Amino acid sequence: MKHPLQIAGTLLLAMAAAIAQQTQSPTTGSAGASSTDSWFPPESSFRKVVLDEDEIVDGKATDTIVDPMELAVAKDGRVFWAERAGIVKMWSPASKKTTEIGRLPVFTGLEEGMLGITLDPKFVENGWIYLNRSLPDTYQDGKGKAGKIRVARFSLKADKLDLASESVVLEMEVQREQCCHVGGSLAFDKDGNLYVSIGDNTNPFDSDGFSPSDERGGRYPWDAQRSSANANSLVGKILRVKPRADGGYTIPPGNLFPPGTPKTRPEIFVMGNRNPFRIQVDPRTGYLYWGRSEEHTSELQSRVDIS
Repeated sequence: MKHPLQIAGTLLLAMAAAIAQQTQSPTTGSAGASSTDSWFPPESSFRKVVLDEDEIVDGKATDTIVDPMELAVAKDGRVFWAERAGIVKMWSPASKKTTEIGRLPVFTGLEEGMLGITLDPKFVENGWIYLNRSLPDTYQDGKGKAGKIRVARFSLKADKLDLASESVVLEMEVQREQCCHVGGSLAFDKDGNLYVSIGDNTNPFDSDGFSPSDERGGRYPWDAQRSSANANSLVGKILRVKPRADGGYTIPPGNLFPPGTPKTRPEIFVMGNRNPFRIQVDPRTGYLYWGRSEEHTSELQSRVDIS
């Protein structure tokens, strides 16, 4: 898992880039258009905005920002982000201040927690926020300890998250005997499809840098064949679904497996993932990007053309 300071730095840079998109002009060509992938805005198009910072409490510096995981910027300038402990915060461009707008119970062991947040494409009109979180209950599934990761939609009312408005989009079961690799990022494309990244939920540390495959009895938490390599599991994947206004989702065309294909899940868009930690869809090109945070490697990036 990334160090909290690294995550905070990444979030800050993402925030600056997102705000800059509204005013940037390219070095060549017309504003907002480019004929090549090499186009990039000048540095003058970016500015740093401090969303929040640790506070002084009783004369002592206190960590009031803990594990910020992902942020989303609304078209009206408001910035929303999720902390792993289940806290959702909002920065207002009017007040230049950050407030806590919601808090949900989550399981925070084994790298889990509230790991993802994104806004509905029509957020300014409907106030819908999507969260990816680990539910707090741990239970026995016949093999060992297990739990669920839930992606759900909430409504923002008077700048507060209406917890009673929760509408479940989908849930994934994961083992909780061993860490690691949870993923947890959320993103929308221009067609209103929601992408969800889920890590392989597999302990890699006994694999000596090789593929974590272990078919011995009782070793399922060390075996990614049950997750990322399994076309009938949502774990170790990037999923693509179209949320419905009344709850649930439909399957957009173009996923890996058409609905009804035996021993497969139609929600799967990319499979074989180890830990797709953060994802993003480029609104201009339609490319889906994801960054992988893994052991035994440097930070890696991948891309899929979804156009």
